[in-house]
Amino acid sequence: MRRPFAALYLGLTLSFSANAQLVPILAYHEVDPAPQRGWCVRSEDFDEQLAFLAETDRNVIPIDMLVDYIHGQRDSLPAHAVVITVDDGWLCTYTQMNAALQQHHYPYSMYVYPRIVGSGSHALKWEQIKDLAAQGADVESHTVTHAHLVHRSHPEMSDEQYVEWLRNELVASKETIEKEVGHPVSVLAYPYGDHDAVVEHEVARAGYAAALTSEVGLNSRATNPMKLRRIPVESDTTLDKFRARLGDSPLLFADCSINDGAIVSSNTITLRVADHYPTIHAGILGRSFQTYDGDTITISVDGLKPGRHRVIAWADDDSGRRHSALITFYTSAAELARYETMGKELSELPLHHAIAN
Repeated sequence: MRRPFAALYLGLTLSFSANAQLVPILAYHEVDPAPQRGWCVRSEDFDEQLAFLAETDRNVIPIDMLVDYIHGQRDSLPAHAVVITVDDGWLCTYTQMNAALQQHHYPYSMYVYPRIVGSGSHALKWEQIKDLAAQGADVESHTVTHAHLVHRSHPEMSDEQYVEWLRNELVASKETIEKEVGHPVSVLAYPYGDHDAVVEHEVARAGYAAALTSEVGLNSRATNPMKLRRIPVESDTTLDKFRARLGDSPLLFADCSINDGAIVSSNTITLRVADHYPTIHAGILGRSFQTYDGDTITISVDGLKPGRHRVIAWADDDSGRRHSALITFYTSAAELARYETMGKELSELPLHHAIAN
């Protein structure tokens, strides 16, 4: 199956008010310059995603801040809050992701299962996990073996055997990680998003304050902490999909000097925003952004290196609701063809879960 996440992306139902706190939790697994499987994000795309969060003024918060908010231990969260999570315990968390996240000063939580640790050349070792924790990574649980957790997945077990096995998956993982890292573990990521009422009960009984599912959506104060929703980020997650999954509404243009996917040879790009906003922020991703009081935006494209580039524009309306737009352009036909080929290859990568040696 191509995707483990349970809801259709277009099925997200959003409601907003001036005081709404709707928080996306981004779910990553791997990052690599040349992904080999569908859950792996290309390094260039990962860098763009983090830059998009920065340029659109997102507040990346640790998972425990969101959990405290849901449990009523915090009155509010920063505006446009986002949580970043990384599942499993792959080596790229250490070699690829951590440095990029540290560059932006973004907190993140990683969900490891002891069975994977030290299991092959692509898996983290405890020494590396401890180093990441020392640098600020929040290390949490993904059970012991990354098995499906509901009883129906283990028909050979009696009720008593199943409960004993489930409790070991939850408790032994928590205790092992706490012993190795020296910090409390309070959040679980369900392997494959697999859970039911019995599993949720045992997760709480084991001392976890919250658990992450594979159900796609945003989280509010009313979200069940044992059923936190996430936004998958995978090999074929384009930056425009990424933008939309964060919960942004479209920012519409009345006029635009280029179309999305165009090859640009002129020195400037001119945009005119269709609706009125108090202020508009716009620029090319990777360059400095400007703030505009009117509805017309002019962006210089001088000095761009060959390749793919992104125009980002965003604004908050009077209620605080975020609107954003993305226009992708290329410096030549050859670059357009290269990225189209790459995008097709990334969309066709198989999704699987196996320890690669």
